[in-house]
Amino acid sequence: MTVFLLSILLFLANVPAAFAKAEGPSNQGGKDPLMQRHPHSILTPHRGILSESDLALDAQTYTERPYNPQEFGGSFWQCFPVKFVSVEIDRRRDTDPMGRSDVIVTMCDFLVRVRGKATWNEYWDRRGRPVVFCDDFMSAWRKLTHDERFVCLNGEAAGVETRNEKGVKRQIRGWVWNKFKTHKGCYSFFDDACPK
Repeated sequence: MTVFLLSILLFLANVPAAFAKAEGPSNQGGKDPLMQRHPHSILTPHRGILSESDLALDAQTYTERPYNPQEFGGSFWQCFPVKFVSVEIDRRRDTDPMGRSDVIVTMCDFLVRVRGKATWNEYWDRRGRPVVFCDDFMSAWRKLTHDERFVCLNGEAAGVETRNEKGVKRQIRGWVWNKFKTHKGCYSFFDDACPK
């Protein structure tokens, strides 16, 4: 009985600490060699999900630079408990900006929202997509996050704003989504952006 109660107390004591570490950009490097080699690209502890291959692929497109909430662009990884992450999809009938202007199709937008204590992170796509894109995204999301404790999200910084959400003033960090990864695998907007 004592061992059981001690296990519960240790678990409860670590839940807030684990969430606080994953709340937002606060990389201290720690003793993690990958975070020490890439202190500007990995903003939160990655819990062994990311590899040197992930960062090497990013370096082919992006120059590593410090995160600045007032600047746009770059490529930044953040990892969060899956239970604090939700995906919202908005479907509508519209023209596809990459298609014919006289053809109406079902389009979608998605938002990946990470709810923290004082700060939320919102990852969105570059534009509206044909609905099959969002269906493929959701299928990959369910497959890769099922029974996983953490998910790592990669995106380009897209500003910070303060917003009143459900009567609470929150800082919202915006990101343009590039890819996400768990221990099960990686899914990306770009072809060949995930290690093989």
